[in-house]
Amino acid sequence: MKRQSSGAVVLSEILGMLDDGQCPELSLGDLRPPCGLLDDEYDSYGTSKTTPRARINDIIAVRSPRSTPRSGSPVDENGDKKIPHRILVLGSGNFGSCLADHLATSDLHVDVWLWSRDAATVKSLNEDHKNPKYLTEHVFPEWLRAIGPELPDREFVKTMDMLLFSIPTPGLRKFLESVNPLLDQESLPLLAFVNKGIEAKTKALTLEIIADTLGPMAARQAAFI
Repeated sequence: MKRQSSGAVVLSEILGMLDDGQCPELSLGDLRPPCGLLDDEYDSYGTSKTTPRARINDIIAVRSPRSTPRSGSPVDENGDKKIPHRILVLGSGNFGSCLADHLATSDLHVDVWLWSRDAATVKSLNEDHKNPKYLTEHVFPEWLRAIGPELPDREFVKTMDMLLFSIPTPGLRKFLESVNPLLDQESLPLLAFVNKGIEAKTKALTLEIIADTLGPMAARQAAFI
């Protein structure tokens, strides 16, 4: 039996909600480090076992399709082809590359792009399906598409259902400041983060960095894996 990591379970849960036309909302008061979505305890922090680390609340938005069915797509209960979710993974280090590979080879029915700030990495992933800097012996699926080193434009970002940030916390603030102009605050994709730790200079948590750079609505909808 194939085991799923906690991150895989989280992504399955989130994508299942998107399948139902729902947008997860996370309560700011429930997000505490480390910000997992499905853990029901704060054992290492001594918090009550009845307090969830983060909570997926009621529906706050209904998404219109951002993509179209593809050949070989699974079908829903009505026999219609399902539209694949579109995910952009930002950051091609060890963790970002692993996440992109997992998503692209999973049964979650998603189209995945991996952004890298390194042009040689983009070229290698698209032509040889290898990351020359991380996981160098691993062969990535040929349908995983790499983009960069420039950030994609606003129109491309608007087609995404999820932006998955795998950017080290020390550089997150500057990176999010560059991403902010690409986001439509009236129709945000799901923003998921895999950061750990705090910002050294300000002692800010990831959630506070998001609120400072992308605004309170983005922080309210952010998910943490």
